[in-house]
Amino acid sequence: MITRTALKAEIDRLKDADLDIVYSIIQSILRQYDQTEKQMFLSRLQNIRIEGPPDFSRKIEEYLKQVESNASTVKELATGMESFREL
Repeated sequence: MITRTALKAEIDRLKDADLDIVYSIIQSILRQYDQTEKQMFLSRLQNIRIEGPPDFSRKIEEYLKQVESNASTVKELATGMESFREL
């Protein structure tokens, strides 16, 4: 396998006129890499599944308020349990 150091050494041997060609090749490879990364990310997003009621997307604000209310209740219960333990 070629190391970065070896590759850089070979690039240093090139004539300045050839650097544009090498740069174009490197950019082409990087674009392909970036495209592959984007496709992998989009594939992962497609696999995300949300469990919830059928109307979740239309009533999300109501559900979030309910969750917030439940969280407050849980915090109150936890605080009450801590107070109880102190007794």
